[in-house]
Amino acid sequence: MDSPYWKIDENSMRETVNYEAYKSYFNSDIITKPPGYVVEVSRETGSVRMLPSLLVHILTNMTKWVKVFAPIVAISSAERITDNATNGSQNGALQLIQAEFQVICPFIQKRKVKFLRYSKKIRKGVWAVVDVTLPPENEEAERFMYEQGLPKRLPSGVIIEDMGNNSSQVTWIEHTEYDESRIYQPYRALIDSGIGFGARRWLMTLQRYCDTYSIHSYISLSGPNQADSKL
Repeated sequence: MDSPYWKIDENSMRETVNYEAYKSYFNSDIITKPPGYVVEVSRETGSVRMLPSLLVHILTNMTKWVKVFAPIVAISSAERITDNATNGSQNGALQLIQAEFQVICPFIQKRKVKFLRYSKKIRKGVWAVVDVTLPPENEEAERFMYEQGLPKRLPSGVIIEDMGNNSSQVTWIEHTEYDESRIYQPYRALIDSGIGFGARRWLMTLQRYCDTYSIHSYISLSGPNQADSKL
């Protein structure tokens, strides 16, 4: 949390990457981007009313993922590359995912993304689910990607920590390279600030779903009469 790579953006008051510190760590080839492309980075941390194992299941099951993040994920499909899952969990699972991310606005194009998702149990009660777009196979593939204006999902993901009492602390990081020229001018500031596709929107969508799920589970377990009296 005290890493020099993060700072508060003065305009949006959201956490974003300090690129001077970032560039000092990585070599220049990794962060080079073509003309017209910009990088959007955001981080958000919050409490979610769900166990880590269930959250990992949501992130690795495409049917669940699309359902929970319906305001953001228009469609998705996944191919399991490796299945090193242990003890019936998703620990070690690797998926190749194709998806479309959206803002419900006719002037903002959907982001068509293709990336790997890797799930790892770091230690008891702590999980990481990490996304990254693979580099193009050759120059022709890279040229096609940029000509089509396809965004690149740079290292992104979620760190989930068990907080007890059926809740988790979630740290969400969104890191994307995209062609800003394909966004209608009046909406560029909205996207650049992270409001459209940033970490806060993803985390708040997850929190709303988990709060609703928790209330429904409580009512189902208590029974309508008991639940009414307790509420």
